[in-house]
Amino acid sequence: MQVLVTKTKPGSPDGIAVHSYKEGSVYGPATVPPMPADLAIVFVREHWGEVVEEVHPKALPGAPENKMLGGAEENKAGEAASAPTTAEATADDPSNAATEAQGDDDEASTSDEAAADRLAAAAFG
Repeated sequence: MQVLVTKTKPGSPDGIAVHSYKEGSVYGPATVPPMPADLAIVFVREHWGEVVEEVHPKALPGAPENKMLGGAEENKAGEAASAPTTAEATADDPSNAATEAQGDDDEASTSDEAAADRLAAAAFG
């Protein structure tokens, strides 16, 4: 898990050496200086950083696993046809409309808390 630092802060990956984690930089377990999961959790929880999702390359369109399922273009068309639109989802469940009406601050806070919980679960079991 990697964290984009949004506020420059000092931190210690090992409890001994202190490093400056600079705003705008991305840190993780393999960076220099490293940012282990427990330190990443602190940065996210204190709103000093945001979780950066790791990008996994997609299979090439001609890859065998896509041919077995009918090809990448056909799979995309099937997914689009089966996925409900936002309007449909809101119409089916009135509680979605109330949830969507909440402010951006609530969403950001919930998102940050959820990210910190995911980091804690990944790091500590």
